[in-house]
Amino acid sequence: MEHEQITSKTVHPAREKFYADRLAEYKSCPPRHYLQLQAIYEPEGLDDLSPADEDGDCLHAGGAVELWRWPGVRVLIPYETDYDDAVRQLGKLLKWMEKCPTSLMSRVRPWPRDPSEDHDLF
Repeated sequence: MEHEQITSKTVHPAREKFYADRLAEYKSCPPRHYLQLQAIYEPEGLDDLSPADEDGDCLHAGGAVELWRWPGVRVLIPYETDYDDAVRQLGKLLKWMEKCPTSLMSRVRPWPRDPSEDHDLF
């Protein structure tokens, strides 16, 4: 699916003001550390640390730093993702969090952290 490239000519003026307001707001936001969980359909696996499971899904966890201002959980699903695939992968990520809460959340702590904490969670 091809996506239209967004330019200043295609953005509605109200949306443009919204973006400008967000950018101004983010200037005063301190960076926040997040646990980033990913489920990627890649039947061959991504690498030795992210092998594919029986459905061809690879689970990956890491830290991310963003200027998101709200607490809580945010889920981003690409628009073109099949609904059933998204539900299956979200279920796997939830089970993974329930199985390994301490190991996964240790990846959120701000840098520097002890590299020995980076181990295979599977």
